[in-house]
Amino acid sequence: MLEAAMQSRMFLSLLWVVLLSLGGACAVTVEAGLDPEITDASGDSGSATADGGDTSIEVACIEGNAASACNDNNPCTQDSCENEQCVNIPTTAVCDDGNECTENDACADGACVGSSLNCDDGEFCTVDKCEQGSGCIHVSKDGVECDDGDVCTTAGICQIGSCAGVTPISCHDLNDCTIDSCDPAKGCKNKLIVSQACRPNIVVDYPPRAAGVIWEDLSVPTLTVTGTVKSGAGPITEFTLNGAEVSVADDGSFSTEITPNVGGNTLEFDAEDSMKSARKRVQSFHWSPGFIDPKVEEVALPCAGQVADGVCITAYLDSGSLWGPAEQKCVALGGHLAVIHSEAQNDAVKAQRESVCGEKSAWIGMNDNVKEGNYVWADGSEIDFTYWAENEPNDWEGDEDVIGMYASGFWNDFNGDVVLKCHVCTSPTTEKQYTGHADPGMGIFIGPELLDDGDHGLPANDLATVFEVVLGEFDIAKLIPNPAAKDVSASGGTYDIYLKNVQTAKPTVALSLIDGGWTIMAKIKNVKAGIEALKTQGSFFLPGKITGTLKIKTITILADVLFAVTPDHELDAWVEKTDVSIDGVSVDINGILGPLIENMLGGSVGSMMEDMEKQIGDELGNALAPMLVDALGSLALGFDFELPSVNPEAAPVQMKVATDFSWVDFKTDGDLLALRSIAVPDDVVVTHESKGAPARSGCGLVEQKLAILKEAPMEIVMNDDTVNLIFYSAWRGGFLEFD
Repeated sequence: MLEAAMQSRMFLSLLWVVLLSLGGACAVTVEAGLDPEITDASGDSGSATADGGDTSIEVACIEGNAASACNDNNPCTQDSCENEQCVNIPTTAVCDDGNECTENDACADGACVGSSLNCDDGEFCTVDKCEQGSGCIHVSKDGVECDDGDVCTTAGICQIGSCAGVTPISCHDLNDCTIDSCDPAKGCKNKLIVSQACRPNIVVDYPPRAAGVIWEDLSVPTLTVTGTVKSGAGPITEFTLNGAEVSVADDGSFSTEITPNVGGNTLEFDAEDSMKSARKRVQSFHWSPGFIDPKVEEVALPCAGQVADGVCITAYLDSGSLWGPAEQKCVALGGHLAVIHSEAQNDAVKAQRESVCGEKSAWIGMNDNVKEGNYVWADGSEIDFTYWAENEPNDWEGDEDVIGMYASGFWNDFNGDVVLKCHVCTSPTTEKQYTGHADPGMGIFIGPELLDDGDHGLPANDLATVFEVVLGEFDIAKLIPNPAAKDVSASGGTYDIYLKNVQTAKPTVALSLIDGGWTIMAKIKNVKAGIEALKTQGSFFLPGKITGTLKIKTITILADVLFAVTPDHELDAWVEKTDVSIDGVSVDINGILGPLIENMLGGSVGSMMEDMEKQIGDELGNALAPMLVDALGSLALGFDFELPSVNPEAAPVQMKVATDFSWVDFKTDGDLLALRSIAVPDDVVVTHESKGAPARSGCGLVEQKLAILKEAPMEIVMNDDTVNLIFYSAWRGGFLEFD
């Protein structure tokens, strides 16, 4: 062992000698078992002994060998050789002190120093420490109670180094209308389920939705509204009706009184429950002492005869009638003298006539009473079928204006004086029966100025001008009997006198108001007609025919026409009194014997004029009354129209408005015609049960009246009930419907 040591020392000594020989001033003493240390600059060398004493080998510190000559084996110093002397300067370098329980090791004052390692893991459920060889260790405090920071649990236990919740809290609120959960940060959450069952449900027992409620006791102006309001989400906390608070019983029922308006009323309910879930319900009802329910029904009518092409055809046999009275009989039965539009109908008329009247001719409904050659049917319909006998109509002797049917089924024009014992009527097999009118629903006022303003220039702006135009188109000759006189004595013989080619100036008409109707004064001036006197008896020497000219200066016709309404709500008119006067008559007979015959006819002409006056009065009465009924009857208007639906994608509602007469009141200050009115849809879409439209006029408390001001020449008024009927029927027709 000693020998080996000695050999090592000798080697080192030799190494330093070699180094020193290379130059340098520093010497390093290397002692056995020690690191070299810096010597002073004298160059004194140490010695090494073999006996275990101080033994050193000095190694010189020279430039270039500082790393080996001056290394003090301290990581916290910077080693260098300066002026042949080693320098070891402390540093602040990062180092490793070799201790696992320190961190952030750094040099300080020439030594490596570290701060204690922080082993805290922030977990309540661990014990934290550091051990050499292992570093930080965390020992679980299993079984120790802890707080897991979760509001959704009631307690925690340390398990495997962490706090685990053991008992979760219950968030169930016993409400089936909530979804229950727990938020670890916020706690229990109870989310409302959005559904019909989980919000307030308002049920109105009375009045029903869209109901018509009759105000039965007018001394009690209130109505009790009842129903229930409940919510699956919780108790009802707020409930109002039209903004007023309503009490709700424990079972959810409610009952409250309101003061409704006559007419339409709206109920607006608002409810809120304990979960702040809300619901609104809005419904309406009508309230009135009375209601009008407009309806139309197609009703089959009885037919005593036979049906052809949807028309009832019936023949009647009696003691005999002129054409006019026969037409009145048919009208009284709901029809007219036979109106024929097809061969099938003509065959049925013929069959009925044969069955009831045998071979007798029968009156049918065609005539040209108003204007010669202008044939019309009695009901005003278009002539689209005829079945004339050969060479008919021929207007024999200029006075055949009414039509009848021969036994053969062919037609012939007859004189208006002809009496036939058979007549055939046609009438509808069905009719629309309307019920639920507003009565009166409309009113028409005709003042004196509209009746006759004295100015009859065209265009017409009063009724007198209209009748003047109509009378101008009337064949005046039809008012004059033909023959105009019979068995007139002249020169010992007798003659029947006929008037031919009657010509007149344009007639004038004046109308004036009387109680119950009108007075009509018509003047026909400058009448000129050819005279044809045919001998019926007398000497052979007397001429068989005498011709000449009749001139009349003025025919004045005064007639009082009265008006009323029939039980069937149709306008009726009749001539109460007629006064006809003929003035300025002159006769001019042709030929040499003219003056003589004129003398002989003198007395007979006066008698002839009296007969003409009576005949004109009778004929005018027959023609004038129907003419006026047709004119004023048209004021009972009826029309179809369409009303656009509220839903832009729906088809318009097809509507019908119809009126007829309720009553008339003709006075000297003006005439009032009151109409019943009704409105119905073509198709009923809404089948909801309803009492109808409320009787609105007068707020439903007083009899309905027409508000006529009588300030204008003509006034047309419509009562509230008519407007209500239109909108009610529009609703029935789907006016407010959405898919």
